[in-house]
Amino acid sequence: MRIDDDVEIGANSCIDRAAYGVTWIKSGAKIDNLVQVAHNVIVGENTLLVAQVGISGSTTLGRNVVMGGQSATTGHITLGDQVMVAARGAVHSDLPKGSVVGGTPAIPVRQWAKCCAVYNKLPELQSAVRKNTKALAELIGQEKDKPEGDKA
Repeated sequence: MRIDDDVEIGANSCIDRAAYGVTWIKSGAKIDNLVQVAHNVIVGENTLLVAQVGISGSTTLGRNVVMGGQSATTGHITLGDQVMVAARGAVHSDLPKGSVVGGTPAIPVRQWAKCCAVYNKLPELQSAVRKNTKALAELIGQEKDKPEGDKA
């Protein structure tokens, strides 16, 4: 395990030793309370891991990455420099430099915000879709029942 200069590690955080190679927390990284950093993880310079973040094994975080509270990654992926993950975001695949994501699975944050805006309306939207689908099926059925010459 390697921990560089000016690293802060909060209470009850756990940084696992490497299964092979090294688990490396680079300079300036700030790790809040209750964070799990698994084996063979590399945490880039000036990265911020907020409370209860979980980083699975063999993941690489670039420089200046910010992961909000209770966010997580799967293992064996890379988050590029300056990536931001919203609280409770779950990252399942590599993210390029400058990505800003949220949700589970993590998607671009603007798309995620739109999804959040309609989430509570889903029951009503589903009901409207069913009603409109039924009405459309009835109209199509009426059109089929008309004699050939009557169809417009």
